[in-house]
Amino acid sequence: GGDFPLYKHASGQWAKKILGKVRYFGRDRQEAAKRWLKEKDFLLAGEEPPGESDAATVSELANVFYEKQRLRVTHEKNVTARHNENLAGSIARMIRIVGKGCVLQKLKPLDWDEIRLRLFEPAKGRKGARGGTITRKKISQRSPITVSNDVRNILVFLNWIQEKKLTATLDLSSDFRPIGRKEARINRRKVGRRDLSAADIHSIINAAHPGFAPLVWLGINSAAGAGDLAHDEFAHLKLSKSDSWFDMERMKTGASRKAWLWPETVAAFENLL
Repeated sequence: GGDFPLYKHASGQWAKKILGKVRYFGRDRQEAAKRWLKEKDFLLAGEEPPGESDAATVSELANVFYEKQRLRVTHEKNVTARHNENLAGSIARMIRIVGKGCVLQKLKPLDWDEIRLRLFEPAKGRKGARGGTITRKKISQRSPITVSNDVRNILVFLNWIQEKKLTATLDLSSDFRPIGRKEARINRRKVGRRDLSAADIHSIINAAHPGFAPLVWLGINSAAGAGDLAHDEFAHLKLSKSDSWFDMERMKTGASRKAWLWPETVAAFENLL
């Protein structure tokens, strides 16, 4: 009713702004009311309720995780800044759903199920630095593959904070997981193939700067992705008139990637050199 002291936050939790800070009391209305009555005297006095002061919020845990990841980019060759950006983007989406002040160990399996479902919601537009609104192409919902990547990245974060004993064991849902290979195949069939035709690829090569055309050939020839190509060096190319090879370790796994080079790929590099 109108006398209920808490309001429903966008994260789905019952909340109240106290002394300039939004406090969260969980998703169950009755439990939230009980907790409010138990904690309100402490909160209104500017004090942390007993047992709450040591519990880190998701925002605080994320900041520790980001800092450690930044150090890894600096000191470990196989961790890229782009990989960190993807992790941070997924974690930020989760935080927008649960709220910065959420204590993860209080979430129940049904909460994690709801988080996974809400990851399908498109991001809202944000204000641009020079006015207007910045949005991506309007879609009804994000794809299962995209959400699956988010869930995978969030699990990396959740496993890390538990492994480092930064939080108590989390009560995750068994359904909070990336989609399986079968589901991914079905989704790809629904979306349809997005392959480029040979004519499309030749148009790209012909329009490319001379320095980029060999990389296009190499990407097609060896199935190398943009991340691998960005770290490609001439030392990875063994060029000869009769037998030329691309030999490079994969950035993430360290596994060997070796491919025999087509005459067209070799010719593109010879033109560059």
